[in-house]
Amino acid sequence: MSQRCGHPHRPCRLVGAGRIAALACLTLAAAWLLTAGRALAAEFKIGALANRDDAICREQWGPTVDYLRTALPGHSFSLVPLPFDRIIAAVAASEVDFIILNPSFYIELETRFGTTRLASSRNNILGKETSSYGGVVFFKAGRSDIQQLTDLRGKRFVAADAYSLGGWHAAWLELQKAGINPFKDFASMRFSGSHDAAVRAVLDGLADAGTVRTDTLERMQAEGKIDLSLLRTLPCPEAEPACGVFPFLLSTRLYPEWPLAKLAHVPDDAAREVAAALLTMPLHPAREAGETTRAWNVPAGYEPVRDLLRALRLPPFQDYGRITVADVFRNYWPIIVLIAVSGAGGLLTLIVVSVLNVKLKKSRQELQRELDARAAAEKRIREREARIRSLLNATTDSVFLLDRAGVILDLNEVAAKRRNLSPAELAGKILYDTLPPQAADARRAAVEAVLRTGEAAFGEEERHGRFYNLRIWPIFDDHGEVAQLASYSRDVTDYKLSEQSARENEEKYRTVADFTYDWEYWLGPDGRYRFVSPACKEITGHEAAEFFEDPELLHRLLHPEDRGKMLDHLKQAIAGAGQECEMDFRIVRPDGEIRWIAHKCRPIRRDDGTFLGQRGSNRDITARKQIEAEVADLKNLMQNIFDSMPSILVGVDGQGRVTHWNSPAAAAAGMPFSQAKDRPVGDVLPLIRDECVNIDAAIRDLRVYKVTKRIMNEGSEAAHQEITIYPLAGGGASGAVIRIDDVTERARLEEMMIQSEKMMSIGGLAAGMAHEINNPLGIILQAAQNAMRRISPALVSNLQTASDLGVDFAHVTAYLERRKITEYLADINEAGLRASKIVQSMLNFSRRSQSRRALHGLAALLDKTVELARSDYDLKKNYDIKKIKIVTDYDPGDPKGYFVETEIEQVFLNIIKNAAQAMAAKTYPPPEEPTVTLRTRRDGERVLIDVEDNGPGMDEATGKRVLEPFFTTKATGRGTGLGLSVTYFIVTNNYGGEIHIASEPGRGARFRVVLPLGKAGDAI
Repeated sequence: MSQRCGHPHRPCRLVGAGRIAALACLTLAAAWLLTAGRALAAEFKIGALANRDDAICREQWGPTVDYLRTALPGHSFSLVPLPFDRIIAAVAASEVDFIILNPSFYIELETRFGTTRLASSRNNILGKETSSYGGVVFFKAGRSDIQQLTDLRGKRFVAADAYSLGGWHAAWLELQKAGINPFKDFASMRFSGSHDAAVRAVLDGLADAGTVRTDTLERMQAEGKIDLSLLRTLPCPEAEPACGVFPFLLSTRLYPEWPLAKLAHVPDDAAREVAAALLTMPLHPAREAGETTRAWNVPAGYEPVRDLLRALRLPPFQDYGRITVADVFRNYWPIIVLIAVSGAGGLLTLIVVSVLNVKLKKSRQELQRELDARAAAEKRIREREARIRSLLNATTDSVFLLDRAGVILDLNEVAAKRRNLSPAELAGKILYDTLPPQAADARRAAVEAVLRTGEAAFGEEERHGRFYNLRIWPIFDDHGEVAQLASYSRDVTDYKLSEQSARENEEKYRTVADFTYDWEYWLGPDGRYRFVSPACKEITGHEAAEFFEDPELLHRLLHPEDRGKMLDHLKQAIAGAGQECEMDFRIVRPDGEIRWIAHKCRPIRRDDGTFLGQRGSNRDITARKQIEAEVADLKNLMQNIFDSMPSILVGVDGQGRVTHWNSPAAAAAGMPFSQAKDRPVGDVLPLIRDECVNIDAAIRDLRVYKVTKRIMNEGSEAAHQEITIYPLAGGGASGAVIRIDDVTERARLEEMMIQSEKMMSIGGLAAGMAHEINNPLGIILQAAQNAMRRISPALVSNLQTASDLGVDFAHVTAYLERRKITEYLADINEAGLRASKIVQSMLNFSRRSQSRRALHGLAALLDKTVELARSDYDLKKNYDIKKIKIVTDYDPGDPKGYFVETEIEQVFLNIIKNAAQAMAAKTYPPPEEPTVTLRTRRDGERVLIDVEDNGPGMDEATGKRVLEPFFTTKATGRGTGLGLSVTYFIVTNNYGGEIHIASEPGRGARFRVVLPLGKAGDAI
């Protein structure tokens, strides 16, 4: 037994028999211990070959493991992705209990480690169900030097892995059958380590061709990783019955899908449970495009894989055909033992081995002769086929080989080129489907006639304005029946038209020459005109006869700025040195008008090379030049308008490729238009990458599409972008114009407006409640004050009433004081007055009559704001402004400015409340206490107001976003995130002021509000 080596087709040396026995004993012992442990724990690891990468491996086989967990709740299953180079080691060390891998790996594991397959995979890949797979050989589209396997000689080749069946072995076998040794005949042969990497190597130009497992290319396209139109593939071999039926691109024979196998140490009972569960696993349809689902069938037969491994001499068949003493003993040990028992062991064994070796050697020689003869015959057939194909491709006729049903069995390159398809694309199609209806009916009738009579058919047909001579020859089988047909068609259009053309030429050329719109001429080698068309009169103002009489007339008509280049050109033309040429020049007519002329000319020669002069054509393009100038001016104007617009404007064609964009678009994309032109818009402008589907829909449905997106800019600032897609309609244009506007400010204003309306509603409700509270509050205050007056000894009526009742008023007074009733009444009166003051403040704050600018001192406004803030307490939010120390440091001059009182109160109320809420989350060690400092300073015509706290502070990221609408650091439901943004809006929008924030975590925060003081004219 040899081991797997690093080289993909070189066997390792044999291991000593004693060492093998020792290793076998250790392996059996370890397997027994692992089996015993795992049977108790019922925890199984399922290894899976990660032929692409670990993530895709888990995506492919994770559902199987999940299903086993559900179907067998008494066991625990986990998935272990294994790369190619870890499979053997993991199985040898019993690191896994079950294994999912490709069939060639399985055959080796079955031979070396006694693995047993339980089920074979069946797949639903891209909506197509399969239970077999193979390899596909691919190369970049546009290469004409690769048409078949033999064209790969001398090319750089890449495969997925040396141990991959679909990604190497399947293609290797086809290469071997084509007479190619990849390790000698290729310019380079390398393995990329994964299927995706092999595809990328070819697309990136690191290899000329490569091979991967079937369905890999289709899946990578579905995943958006490649554009399949950039690749071409070789067709599958004729020996594969599924050619043309298999749902994926195929270049090799097909082999059974991957098995799931158990390792030798897994108990049979557990294996039976797993196998039964797998066979009941349903094959679900794909839930989304590109998804692959899997289920399991009963184990497939893997003889085709064994045959492949034998042919390639891969493990475990790397020693296939070699005869060793170990092989003799393994196959004939009963005979050897019998001989040994009879006493003639050594000699007879040697004789038996010698005889068997002779027989086996002779058998090998005969087999080798047969193989050599077969290879020689196949080579002759291939050479003969290549010669025939070369002859067919050299002819200008279109040649098809058809079966009786008209199916294309083979064709030459001319036939494919006439239909703008490759031979591989046409093979297997019905010939009649490639022809126009009328031509298809005629061809079908001709084929039926050949099948019916057994005689060749001849005819003529017209297709797309061309004429073809048709010949169809029967090909008979051994029984004399028409088995196939050879169809030849020759394009005789030129021949048929030549006669008619010859008859019409003289009249046609005469008519064209005399009535052409352009000024045509023939200038002879002697510098004289042989022909000048009548149109010269309209263009130059001179008759044709004048040019015949004066060959230099044109020289004098030339514009001074163009005369030099045109005279040089005419001199070269007369001397026979001129070439086909195009240029624009100007002439000056006799009336002084300047005309622009588009000049085209070429030399005239006989078949023998004799120079006959120059044939020229001059067209008046004055109007075109004027239009071009106007268009250029208009284009510049439009581009300037385009660039001056603040919106991002991008034009795309029907495929979503950039055709235009302005300066803001270039700034947003970070590249000029020259780099973005003709590239997919989603690739160059990531901002609208997610809108490509909507761009396609807008172009297709001719409807305007608009969406507003919330994005995060640098620094985690929220921004709103409005994307509008205008489809181009009319004029045959297909595409769209995309406009992107920054509507962040508008979104903020809209949200603030909504919040302001809510606050206005709440303010109105609060005002109503305040009025309602005032009534019972007035009764309480009146009753408390009356009660205090009626127990006061200062009133004579109180003393008189007490005397009339025989009560000692002094005792009553002493009783009330001792029981603190008078103190309670005073507290009631004081609290009522305070409540009345709070209600009055709420009314004043909510009244719209005060929402006008007037001259106010900032100290009074701030004190009033503090008083209003002290009435704010939220038990749930756990803050009370009354418990916060307020320190004022006002400018001695008490700056006064023109403000709306309620707006300024709202600005600083929001800041103070925000500070109070923040400080509630901080613990203050004595004697430190929560403190808010209010500070004002005049700065010219501005006033600086600082609100500083000693709370927990903010980090830099929070400080940058704290003024954004709806940004909050509070828990859900504890704040709208609009307070400080409204403050920012009032200061900046209503007053043209500024807000600056300075904060460090753990050291508090300072909000500095800068307000212009305004002037008397601002009072409204």
